Amino acid sequence: QEGGDLEMSYQSRFLSDVLRVIEEPQVVIEMGDGLLPAVVYGEGDEAYRYVVMPVRVG
Repeated sequence: QEGGDLEMSYQSRFLSDVLRVIEEPQVVIEMGDGLLPAVVYGEGDEAYRYVVMPVRVG
């Protein structure tokens, strides 16, 4: 699903930790509005889902 513009910030260390353990070549990142967590998983392997919380900036 596609929506409007969205600006969120995440700790790069947390995202890189998740991406390091996903073995699939394609990664899905599902984001909601505001400060809702992002759900990250390898496309085709939904056995594991990782939650990454955004951080407030500004």
